[in-house]
Amino acid sequence: PIMVPIGGYAFTGGGRKITRVEFSLDGGINWRRTELTCPEKTTKYGKHWCWIFWKVEISSKDLAASRQICCRAWDEGNNTQPKDLTWNVMGMGNNCWYRIKIHKKTLPNDNTVYLEFEAPTQAGTLKGGWMGNAPGGWKSKAEHMKPVLKKSTESGNPAAQIKAAPLAAPSTGIYDGILPSVAEVTEAPAEVKEARKAGGGKQISMAEVEKHATEQDCWIVVKDMVYDVTKYLDSHPGGGDSILINGGMDSTEDFEAIHSQKAWGLLDEYYIGDLAQ
Repeated sequence: PIMVPIGGYAFTGGGRKITRVEFSLDGGINWRRTELTCPEKTTKYGKHWCWIFWKVEISSKDLAASRQICCRAWDEGNNTQPKDLTWNVMGMGNNCWYRIKIHKKTLPNDNTVYLEFEAPTQAGTLKGGWMGNAPGGWKSKAEHMKPVLKKSTESGNPAAQIKAAPLAAPSTGIYDGILPSVAEVTEAPAEVKEARKAGGGKQISMAEVEKHATEQDCWIVVKDMVYDVTKYLDSHPGGGDSILINGGMDSTEDFEAIHSQKAWGLLDEYYIGDLAQ
């Protein structure tokens, strides 16, 4: 048999290091480890902020006998990916086991057998992928939770608090439905409004923000509000470097992706004005 090289990358949050990536050819009954390559050096705070690469060689015979390749990653906190698609307001999208479907096909002319590998989706709005051949074509066969949104009153987090019914177990081993979308809450909570009032509603241009990107003077923009976080660099759990890489920039996307309600509350203390439009 031919040895087929297969590889990918893995990433986790909180500065934790990926310690293991495994793959399975029998739906998760048996797992084999892969070889890892970490191009990033550990920071002086012991954190890892870059993805790692993994690779493995699998025989064509084993691939031909399988219907799919599953892979999952583990980090140094022993966190791993869930088996099935799970919706989470603080998540970064679909982080369940990654599955590649394997189709055994035959050439019409000489009956040569070949393998075709199919990813869950295609990039952007391209058609294709085993989840559905058209955008929005992945139909639900399970009763998913139905979120009810209300504005947060506990912190500066503009994301919504969620009350949801229990998630019913799917009828199959893999979720194959579209999860409900969540509308963004655009009105600032009361705490943020008070902070704006205390700051006098000062208008700060992006050009001015960009001048403050050093360890001695660091500003960031989150949700069109400007914060001077210089004094917080040494106290940040992920280390000051993870803030400095966003210094003088709009870091809304990065901040929303990984921070808790407590972090949003702390952010209010460093508010100095609004981004001039």
